[in-house]
Amino acid sequence: MINGTRKTRILLLAAGLLVLLCCAGTVSAYSFDFITPDPQTATLKMGVGSQIVVDCVTDNIPAGATMRIVLAKSGGGGGTVDSKSVVIQSDGRFGATFETWELKGGMYTVTVSSSKEYDLGSKRAFFTVQLVDRTSELTSTSPRVQYSTTDVKVSGKASATGAKGVELTMYEGSVVDGRVVYGPYWVGTDENGQFSEDLPATGAGMYQVAVRDKDGYIGLLTYTLMSGSPTSSVTVTATQTSSGQTLTANAVASKAKPAYFAIKTGTGPATITAFRGTDWTLEYTVNGGTPIKVNQKDENSDESFTVTTSDATVNLMVYPSSGDASATIYINGKNVVSLAADPNLANTFGKPGADPSATESPAGAILPFLGVLAAAGVVLMRRA
Repeated sequence: MINGTRKTRILLLAAGLLVLLCCAGTVSAYSFDFITPDPQTATLKMGVGSQIVVDCVTDNIPAGATMRIVLAKSGGGGGTVDSKSVVIQSDGRFGATFETWELKGGMYTVTVSSSKEYDLGSKRAFFTVQLVDRTSELTSTSPRVQYSTTDVKVSGKASATGAKGVELTMYEGSVVDGRVVYGPYWVGTDENGQFSEDLPATGAGMYQVAVRDKDGYIGLLTYTLMSGSPTSSVTVTATQTSSGQTLTANAVASKAKPAYFAIKTGTGPATITAFRGTDWTLEYTVNGGTPIKVNQKDENSDESFTVTTSDATVNLMVYPSSGDASATIYINGKNVVSLAADPNLANTFGKPGADPSATESPAGAILPFLGVLAAAGVVLMRRA
């Protein structure tokens, strides 16, 4: 009878501890639900260039609390691509939007991270995103460089779209840091996915057109508007901005015969950009200093650098990173006083691709020889 009582007490004690643990777990574990994407969706599929929209709601994380939402590349070679700190609002809502313009196709993970103050427990706090690169479906059939300052002729083919139509959105500058100047606007396509439309421009410069269909984002078409005529060997255009001038110039360049540009910056930072189309290498000097080499992008992206020195003299050499063929290089300068092609600057640069720091001075070249002579002299003295 005594043993039975002890067993009963032990069972009651164990049950009580279990209840306490459950209650403690309920109190200490915070949670949230995904609104966008749908809570039942573990994997989203979208095109590169689409926005990843994260919208969440919680009923037990207090308003004003800060959470972090992380976008990371999935797989062994993955890593954090972007992260955003978000604050819980009074209705329990929080979220973030991630741009994917510059991401490659593949699998990504979006995670709402736990914090020291708010442990999210074991409930799923992530979803995966499959970014599909559809750029191979899109081709441009209009010139990449057009001599006009009033409109951009946008013609292309979306091979997988057929006659379903495409949506065009045109940006002045790039889609990353430019502004929308036209669209979004739907245009018709024929059975082969071909389309053509003249879009109004705001002046000379670079424009990017984002092309979408009913299945989402397809790709970008990039155009450069120039004043003058195609017969001009060098064309310079200017557009007044609040911080100075935006100038563009062009010249033919090859690895054997680079193009050279003389640039004078204005007050404040100036950004120099070589438009995409060829994998360009840029070498430049600021006020006669040591040449700096820039080659971080391929032919699908613009190559650029920023000069922070005001009223600086910048000499620029540009050539294709590989191959022997020549191509026309288009240079854009923001907040510059002047920008022009200048073949006479060839004498200020070394051979294209050479490492300036590896160039040996005459004194440096003769020192090893003097060292050998000194060593020989020591040997002869010892023998004497």
